[in-house]
Amino acid sequence: MAVLVASVALAGAVTYYAYEAKQIRQTSLRVEAQQALRASLDAMARDIRLAGACLPTVGPFLALDGTAGATDSITVRAGVVQGTASCVWGTATSTISAGATTIGVNQISGFAPGQLVLIAPDTGGEIVNGVSGVSAPNGTGGGTISLSTGVVNSYAAGTKVMAIEERVYWVDTTNPALPTLSLSVNRGPTEAFAAGITGLQFRYVLNQNCPACTVIDANGAKTGSPPVNNDAVWRLVNDVIITATVQTIGASPQEASEATLVETTHAKPRNLLQPGA
Repeated sequence: MAVLVASVALAGAVTYYAYEAKQIRQTSLRVEAQQALRASLDAMARDIRLAGACLPTVGPFLALDGTAGATDSITVRAGVVQGTASCVWGTATSTISAGATTIGVNQISGFAPGQLVLIAPDTGGEIVNGVSGVSAPNGTGGGTISLSTGVVNSYAAGTKVMAIEERVYWVDTTNPALPTLSLSVNRGPTEAFAAGITGLQFRYVLNQNCPACTVIDANGAKTGSPPVNNDAVWRLVNDVIITATVQTIGASPQEASEATLVETTHAKPRNLLQPGA
């Protein structure tokens, strides 16, 4: 009888502790998923708020781009700011020839390897991949910027040359069991930012027809085939609505689908409205 009672008590204890362990595990998975979700939203919102900082207010629109689909992507650009809180830029000291991989500028302070370069005349212009080196041979503040790829077009002396940063966020579903929010900085290698992110949506609130304000997705701000940015529309973006979805990630399929969390935040970009708008 004593053995029977002890066996029943032990079985109950084992069942109880197994249940408690499962609850603790589920809570831990939810907390991890929530942390990944909030960190992802915070990072994207921070970058979007800086979109357009230091970038020209004339010429082609550069600050935001994106694609709309099953999961969206977003490209955010801003000028590089140095420690003095000034934008990093200079002017070309001589003609920039098409195909050139070096540019002479009157001011190289703040330029550094890994940055992208924006060549910004009053109209047109281009983004050139990768600063590979910076030299200041004369000690006067001017110098030479070396690029990893050649310039497509030619530009006159005095054209503005700017250091910019580009960040692209999207959901990588290559491994369906482990969807991941991915990040590429300055067109470099893909970085895994947060695991378990299954959905990403961006909606753009325009300074148009307000107070209701027009709300569009990325495809609504593009024209032509293939679609390209409609500058006049993108410049009216007054707010970005970011919605992300995350699932718990566990050792078993049951744990992996234990919880799905969805959260939305807003980010107001800088300097996107056209002058006087």
